[in-house]
Amino acid sequence: MKEFLCLVGLVILLEGVPYFLAPRGMKRLMEAIPQIPERTLRVWGLAAMILGILLVYLGRRMG
Repeated sequence: MKEFLCLVGLVILLEGVPYFLAPRGMKRLMEAIPQIPERTLRVWGLAAMILGILLVYLGRRMG
């Protein structure tokens, strides 16, 4: 449970970085998302999930 809470905290921290560093850019991105085709969003989402799984796998192998 300790690792899970640390992981959730890290995810929240990383999610907040773009809003802190570039709030204007994040607003523009949020306005542009409805114009992006759903297929493109799905492909990027799948790529992000695969990258996440790969990073978890590599992190677990190293530790």
